[in-house]
This record gives sequence, structure tokens and C-alpha cells, in this order.
Amino acid sequence: MSKNLKTSEYQNYEIFGEDDLYIIKDKVRKKYYKLDYSDVLSMGVIFKDREEKISNFNYIFFVCSIIALEIVNVLILFYSHEEVVGITRDDFIKYLLIYFPFFIYFHELGHITFFKYFGRRVDKIGFKLNYIFPSFYVRMNDTYMLSKKEKIVVHLGGIFFSLILNNIMFTLGVCLKCTILIYLAKYMAIDILYNSIPLMNSDGYKVIIATRGVLEAKSFNENSMLVKVIKLCNIIFVILYTVWFIFNI
Repeated sequence: MSKNLKTSEYQNYEIFGEDDLYIIKDKVRKKYYKLDYSDVLSMGVIFKDREEKISNFNYIFFVCSIIALEIVNVLILFYSHEEVVGITRDDFIKYLLIYFPFFIYFHELGHITFFKYFGRRVDKIGFKLNYIFPSFYVRMNDTYMLSKKEKIVVHLGGIFFSLILNNIMFTLGVCLKCTILIYLAKYMAIDILYNSIPLMNSDGYKVIIATRGVLEAKSFNENSMLVKVIKLCNIIFVILYTVWFIFNI
């Protein structure tokens, strides 16, 4: 339990505080605002301590499990076996179109599972363009009302579920000597690694800003230097990728 976590219900508002950071949630408008400690004092809000819903041991075990699974994921990329031959491009695309939606569903289920475990509701599940790249997403605005550790677990939840699924697929492929399963696992291992890198609004990016205790603002200028640097890197990456794509069509 963290003694620095505080919560309060104030009319149509819910207030959450961790250390010196306070967030107020407007339950009617479903908007969130950052408060200074002086603002909280002026409101005369009475707080009560809130227990962190994940122990230090479970948190460390969870993070270590993901690191171990990520190492296995990298090894999958470098796996070389005589059985991994003889698959056509058309066959691979056909099976990928079947596996990929299930993979995405399982990934998002990871976020949702941990989010609900911490007592929060998902706002929306949808599809959007992440810069120029199409992506599915789960909108979880109530992460503002979670502690730093709880946020990290939620953001890592999708990667955790993806790693479990992909490792199972790879193991089955090797045991059954099924070429297509091995190829699919190797391909999705790249996707998992990419999502772990703190770029393009990835899970890795969300984990980094949660670890640093940084809140992302809509306005570029209102963001911290860390967020600004990452966003600039995103723009550079998109430009380079677009140029590469145009000249390689």
C-alpha cells in the first residue's frame, strides 16, 4: 500500500492525488484537470488514503515476467530451422489476415483486463490513424485516476497478453513442425518489439511517460521536454517513412 495515494468524492467530482500531483475528474462532462496543491487546499477537500491495488512484489514480478517474455520474443526473431521453408507469400498473407484480428483483440483485451481489475471502465474501443498509420485503440481516460504503478501495468497489459499468445503460437509451431505458425510468430514478434519502443503513441511510449509521472497535453507547447522530443522524433520518422515508401512503390 502506498501512503501517498489519496482520493475524495466532491459533489460531481472525483479527485485523486499521488504525492504532489492531483487530478480532478468531472463526472458529468467526463473531463480531467490537473490541480496544484494550493488549489486542493482552497477547496477544503477532505481526502482519505487509497490502497494501491497491486503490491510491490506483484508489480516487480509482473515487470520481470514481461522482460523475460520480451527476451524470448527476440530469440523467436532469430530462430532458424530447416522446417521454416516452403511457404508462399500468398499463403502467409492469407493466414496473417486470419491471425492478425485475433492478435489485436487479445492485445486490447490485456489492457482492458488490467484496467477493469483496477476498478475502471473503458470509454471507447475504436479505430484511428496514428499519424499516418492505421491502428486500433482502447480509450481509457480513467488512467488519470490510477497510480503510477497501476498506469504502467495497464499500459503493459497489452504487450503482456501479446507476448503470451505469440510465445504459445511459436511453441506450437515448433512442436507440431507447422511452418505457418512459426512464420506468424516471427512476424508478430516484430510488431510486439515495435510497440515496446517509445514512439508513435505506442504502449512503450505510454509506459515511459507514466514512469516519469508526466501528463500528455493536447497542445504541443504545454508538454514536458520528454514528450516534445518524442513527438518530434515521431514526425521525423513519419517523414522518412513516407519518403521511403514513395520511392519504393
